[in-house]
Amino acid sequence: VEARAAAKDVRADLTPQIGSSFDHAMVVHRGKRGLEEVRPNPYAGPALPESYRKVLDVHSSVRLLDQPEVSVEEEVARLNMRHLQSHEEFGTAKFAKQWQLEARSVDMAVATYVKKRMQTETRGDGSSLGPVQRVMQSWFNDVCDGIKAEQHLCAVLPPFQEFQRQNAGQKLSPSEMGERYRLLRQAIMDMQDVRCSKYGRNVYGPIMLLLPPEKLAVLVMHPVLAAVLAFPRGARFLSIALRVGEAVEAELHVQADASGVMSPSRRKVAAAVKERSPAKVNRLFRMINGPVTWDDKLRVQVGAGLISILLERAKVDVNADGAASWGRRSPDATVTRAPAFEHDNGQSVRRKPESAEYGRVLASSALRAIIDQGHDFASALNPALLPMLVRPLPWTAHGVGGYLRTRIDLMRTHGDGGQLGALKVAGPRLEPVLRALDVLSQTSWLISLPILAVVQRAWKDDMVLAALPPQNDTPMPEWAQAMSGPDRADQRPWADLDTEERDQRLRLARDLRKLKQHNRDLHSLRCDLINKMHVANEMAQYQNGFYFPHNLDFRGRAYPVPPHLNHLGSDLCRGLLRYGHGKPLGERGLFWLKVHLANLFGVNKLSLADRARWTEDRIKRVVLAGPAAPGPPPVLAEAEEPWQALATCMELAAALDSPVPEAYVSSLPVHQDGSCNGLQHYAALGRDEIGGAQVNLVPGDKPSDPYTTVCKRVIIKVEEDAANPASPHQAVAKLLTNKVARKVVKQTVMTTVYGVTFIGARDQIKNRLHEAYGDAGSKELTEDQVFEAAGYLARLTLTSVGDIFVGARRTMDWLTASARIVAGTGRAVRWVTPLGLPVVQPYRRGGHVVIKTVLQEVRMSVSEDAPIHKMRQRTAFPPNFVHSLDSTHLMMTAAAFARTGRTFAGVHDSYWTHACDVEDLAKVLREQFVELYSMPVLEDLKRQFEMDYKVSLPPLPPKGNLDLNVV
Repeated sequence: VEARAAAKDVRADLTPQIGSSFDHAMVVHRGKRGLEEVRPNPYAGPALPESYRKVLDVHSSVRLLDQPEVSVEEEVARLNMRHLQSHEEFGTAKFAKQWQLEARSVDMAVATYVKKRMQTETRGDGSSLGPVQRVMQSWFNDVCDGIKAEQHLCAVLPPFQEFQRQNAGQKLSPSEMGERYRLLRQAIMDMQDVRCSKYGRNVYGPIMLLLPPEKLAVLVMHPVLAAVLAFPRGARFLSIALRVGEAVEAELHVQADASGVMSPSRRKVAAAVKERSPAKVNRLFRMINGPVTWDDKLRVQVGAGLISILLERAKVDVNADGAASWGRRSPDATVTRAPAFEHDNGQSVRRKPESAEYGRVLASSALRAIIDQGHDFASALNPALLPMLVRPLPWTAHGVGGYLRTRIDLMRTHGDGGQLGALKVAGPRLEPVLRALDVLSQTSWLISLPILAVVQRAWKDDMVLAALPPQNDTPMPEWAQAMSGPDRADQRPWADLDTEERDQRLRLARDLRKLKQHNRDLHSLRCDLINKMHVANEMAQYQNGFYFPHNLDFRGRAYPVPPHLNHLGSDLCRGLLRYGHGKPLGERGLFWLKVHLANLFGVNKLSLADRARWTEDRIKRVVLAGPAAPGPPPVLAEAEEPWQALATCMELAAALDSPVPEAYVSSLPVHQDGSCNGLQHYAALGRDEIGGAQVNLVPGDKPSDPYTTVCKRVIIKVEEDAANPASPHQAVAKLLTNKVARKVVKQTVMTTVYGVTFIGARDQIKNRLHEAYGDAGSKELTEDQVFEAAGYLARLTLTSVGDIFVGARRTMDWLTASARIVAGTGRAVRWVTPLGLPVVQPYRRGGHVVIKTVLQEVRMSVSEDAPIHKMRQRTAFPPNFVHSLDSTHLMMTAAAFARTGRTFAGVHDSYWTHACDVEDLAKVLREQFVELYSMPVLEDLKRQFEMDYKVSLPPLPPKGNLDLNVV
């Protein structure tokens, strides 16, 4: 009674600050004083924040808000979207608010994009933006052809006969590159008397012959486009030519250095290349190479020669009236090619009579229009959409469903034409998938106001708890400050240090890098938290419920569309969310709340009754959970999922505080999760009785734990190696005595079924050992020992998983072998799930060429019909196939459970409903699992492959004796 009274007093204070009243506390900075910045909530208030409006007013033609006053009904009719008139909320204030929120999201995305575009173009990096890259890609082949033609002309002019036999476009070995560089330097020295020759090729000829045309094309396109975008009235020809020449000089220096001809400080050169600073690269090499063989005249000649080719070859499509032609065109449209740039010769205005003639390079009006249209399209492409206030539209086809006015794709195909084509052909076969997506999309949600209040208080008071980042960076220790800057304590050069001093300096430098990275991570976490809190603060005012429209990835897994806050997110996101309506707990609901709380504390290997008893033994702490002063709630420091645990404590405390706890109306989602779900699907596919028992497909007194089973086997092997003097692993095994725990191997066991490699497994285990025994933990192991031990444990873990789950390994091997045969036909691996969803693996090779230069690394498409990446098609197929099956199971369960009139939500292998309906959901999800694997899944897959690809596959692996009816 005393505990209940105290909890009631505490809960009375849980009133969050909704709206703009909390915005002043959302400050983000990069750990330096004076850089603090308040981030206003862009979703709050009747209008966009001023910073967004200023950008849209001046720089964007895409704007949906602040249009002339028309009603939503009139706008729906004007846009010919009459299908919206049948929506249950059409004509209501809620519908109008949803219409306005979608427009606001698009305007925010446009303003954010335009601001970044302005900043990028101002600093001279405009050529790195996506729409500009696409324009350059359309010129790439033509510019390369022009450079090849110029190289041919250069090779036949004297005094360069020695280059005539060289193929300028061939791939050179390091020794050949070194020899060409030597000849280049000599040729430039011999040309001093012909610098003023009327033949420009006499100057830039040998240089153009030393680099492949693809690199030269990149080196000229990027500086020119960046300059004309930074200076809309025209960029000075002399400046651009000088910059292009510097880039070519730096590229030649770097390539020759890679061949071993020169050897300056590799670290400094690498840093300059990483900074994309040709001028800095050239400075470094001039310090090393003695007499300067390049001067500004030569650089300008080289740049001018390449720019002239670009001006001649770069073209854009224009209509008959001279306007830019962009996007789709009608078949009868008349389109011509016009120059993309204009070269304007003029006279500089100076007081001296000997004024110099100069020119400017400008982007043509057609080029600017095409780039602007591309930016407008890209800016509105990915709005950060909020959850919906009205029920999402039912899915009827790809791109038709979800939001009212904003188009979203049914599947996130990332432009893969094969997948899009398969979806269009599927037609009515997609109906079960669409209806399941509607079930997931139309589940109503609310923000938990008590949890929101706790998060707000924790942030304002700078409580570092439950994964909330601190408001300030970790301060630099004195030793770190002494290591950096010109006044660092130890000024001695590296050569004067002994071995111990060098090791110490390296160790401190490594620790300093880790500290700086840690602070960068803190900044990212703060920004992420602010995005989540902005959405939560906005949606908290809609206590009638909101919705998360869902779509699919290419494997068929369902995901909510709103990005920042949804139930697939972090523990904080899940703790902030509850169902939009509640249901009385009933006797079993109260029991399941207790079990759910134990699960959230990681107590999930006991029987269900023991888990409920575990919660009951701690009932006083449960009802006292909350932001009781002084200090944070203890539950946040002890639970594995602290925010969800706190929400469950509050829900259970409220139920116990009610006159009849069983009648308490609860809206908290309660989860049921798969046990190593990938292995469950493999065990069902192969009817693997032993593997099925390990992953709880057969009944037992308490849950089996495959992670513990594997861990015990690994420990036995470690102990055997430690006790065996003849074992080559005795030393590392002794280091690991009493250090191998379930947590160390859990992630590797979990991802083995999804194709984790040895390197991936080693990195996973290394992270766990580092946290427990390395620099981040007890420091019992050095970083070198952690690395060695991780490799050793990775081999043992992967071997142990294969020894235990023999049936899963056989099925995985058959899937891999089948994918190898299918990919050998040169076509992408594709299949149809038991629900009728077509899946096409998108992995392709050779669809682009990567061109690395000192100025820019670019990817240029060379074919729209690129060959498949056979290795990725093979290795990715088993995990992708299993993911398509777990998504099939979830959608079958969603549809079946919705037919009973109950609430459902799902996260891949986690199934959610009200506490009172947990047992009904448990029955339905098992029934659907049995129904799925009662189908001939592997037999159908084999038949699909052999019919579609005209191949012969190996026999299916033998099945075990698992009885699906006991699942």
